[in-house]
This record gives sequence, structure tokens and C-alpha cells, in this order.
Amino acid sequence: MKEKEKTESVFWGLDIGTESVKSAIIGKRRSKNGPENFVLAASLQYFERYGVFDGRNLEDDVARKAISKSIQETKRNLFLCSQAERDLKKRVEREKRINAVVSLSADRIKTRISSPTILRDRPEEKISKSEEERIIGEAIRQSKNEAAEKFSAKSGVTASEIKWLGFKAIERKIDGYSLPKIQGYKGKKIDFRILIVFTADYYLETLSRVLDPLRIDISKIASPAENLNRSCGALTESGVFLDIGGDVTQFLITEKGLKAGGEIETGARAFTECLCRSFGLDEESSRNLKERYASRSLSVESAERIKELFRREKESWYRHLEEAILEESGKRIPFSDFRLFGGGSILPDIKEVLERNFGETRDDISFFPDFEIKTIYPKDLSDFKNLTDNAATPQFVPLLLSLSSRQG
Repeated sequence: MKEKEKTESVFWGLDIGTESVKSAIIGKRRSKNGPENFVLAASLQYFERYGVFDGRNLEDDVARKAISKSIQETKRNLFLCSQAERDLKKRVEREKRINAVVSLSADRIKTRISSPTILRDRPEEKISKSEEERIIGEAIRQSKNEAAEKFSAKSGVTASEIKWLGFKAIERKIDGYSLPKIQGYKGKKIDFRILIVFTADYYLETLSRVLDPLRIDISKIASPAENLNRSCGALTESGVFLDIGGDVTQFLITEKGLKAGGEIETGARAFTECLCRSFGLDEESSRNLKERYASRSLSVESAERIKELFRREKESWYRHLEEAILEESGKRIPFSDFRLFGGGSILPDIKEVLERNFGETRDDISFFPDFEIKTIYPKDLSDFKNLTDNAATPQFVPLLLSLSSRQG
């Protein structure tokens, strides 16, 4: 391997979902185009919900076992990676503790977009650095209050029990004009779009309880929404991004940047459970059958039978999505392209129900005759080059989006 391709550093990523765990080792290298991130090794492990565990808390034990297996398999895959240098492999092998960027399912880590407005007393004066800091601080305070009020009403978690993980001003306007910053400009009305990421304190305590025995330290808890624009580029000009996980589907609505975000508590596992009920199969067998159906590996007769079984599940999923988007954004699902990722994105029924219901319920369909429903794969992300086949599916996209916070 040439010297210029030598890996300068590595870091871990860990995505803990509602039915599986994904882990990855990311390498950073210098090239003539600047720093590059490479996926060197990865693994996916499903939770084993039926087994014998020693701990008192079954959910903790199930998660800990899946995380441990995923980490160990990722290490084994690193040693099989011909693109990873020998000293890098030894360095990972010698690690006593793992420092990881952690991403969580959307029922655990909440992503919201707030639109506060600040009015200035002296619009004729230019905004100084100190005033800019005060204005942004007030915008964040308003955003926190709004998010806490809505979250508390639904969950019962009080504002004092919320852990704020991140804030990001994703849009600034002065008197209607978009600006990269507000310092140095005059004006009266300042409108923001603020991205807020938060969770409940008690879940962080649970997370530490699960990870600490595995010697895993959290360097950051990240949300895919934080880096969506950078990783997906032009795709974020206008679209509805859907991360279809096991028990949760997250939606992110973009229009020249993020406009709204939220989640519904249903996802791909509902389709697995449908097969469990219909055929008397265990969860693993049903999941394998669902994946064969999604990859069109079944006979025509079998596929048609499963498609009919999934009819109720897909309509229920769409109805919940439509209601949640209306509640969160105040509008119906906007007419735009759909970008799908996560494990459930491979289901043809998801694309079918979006295409059919969306077209049938829009009065303005004649003005927009074409829209695209695209499944996003890791290869579509601009931040990473993949050196392993272990992280090539849409299930790894949420993790890689979260890891792009470590770019550079």
C-alpha cells in the first residue's frame, strides 16, 4: 500500500436500533482531495429475544449480547479486510476500551426542527458578535421550550428530565433574506430554523448500564439528521427522507434544508410479526421469509400470498405516517421525492403504498406528474468509501449518516 493511502486514525460507530445492532470501524486517510473516510469493517446482529440470560433486566441483556457479538464480528471482519494495514489491525486488537459515536432509534433520540422569530429593538444598527450570540441563544431557548412542551405532553417526561444533545441553526433570515450568518447585518425580523436533538435522561442511564460492562465509551450521541445535507447533497433540495427501522419510522422533510422531523412507532417489524401470526413461525424465520420476499426470491404464488397478507400492515403504516407529518409540520405530506433507507426500505410494499396513496390523495397531482421513490444505499453517501461488503445495505445508512459528524 502506498504511503499516501496509509490510514491515519480509526474510530468506531455503533447504531442501536429496536431490533438490531450495527457496528463499524471507520478509517481516515489523506488523499490529494483531502481527508477521506473509509468503512473498513462492519457487522449487523439482530436481538435474540428468546434465550437464557443471567441479568435481572432482560432488555439490557438482550441488547448487551447483540452489541458484544456485533463488536466481535466487526473486529474479525477487520482482520479479513485486505485494505486495512497490519499495524492498524494490531492497534484495534490492543484496545482496552472502545470509544464510539453512538446512534439510536428515533423512539430514543428525538429530532425536531423549530422556527423561532426574534425581533430587534434597533434594526438600523448592525448586529455585533455579542448581539449575534444573544439572539442565537434566545432562539435556542425558545426552541427548547417548544420541544420540551410537546415532548412532555406526549411522554410525561418533564423538561428537567430531558438531556439536550445538540442544536444547530440550519437557516437564518433577516427581513426575509437568507444569510449564512447574521453578524454585520441590519434588520428587524430574524427568522431561524433550529435543529434540536434530545433524549430522556433515564435512557442515557440505561445506555451507560448496557455499554459500560462491554468497555464501550460514548464519544458522541449523534442523529442522522445532523449531517443529512452534507452526506446526501442535492437529494436534500426537496424530499421526504424515511428511515424505516424495526419498530420506528423516522421522517425528515427537506426543502432547501430540513423543514420538519418526527417519527411513528411502527416499522418493518410489523410485517415480520404478520408472518409470525399467519404461518406460526418464530421471529427469525419470519424475518428471513420477509427478506426473501423483498429480494423476489419466492415463487409467484408465495409472493402474491404474502403481498395480500401485508396489505393491512402497509396501509396502517402509511396512515400513521400521514397523521404524524400533519401533526408535526401542520401540513399534508408535501409533494416531493421520497428517499428511503433503513431495513424496511427494501420492502416493495412500502414503495407501492407511497406511490398509490400519495398519487390518489393529491389534488395537485396534475402539476407534478412525476416523482421519484429512491432507496438510499451507503454507496450513495458522499462522506464515505466502502471497503467492505458488510456495510452495503440500506440498514447501515442511519449509522453512516451519524458518523459523518466525525468527518475531517
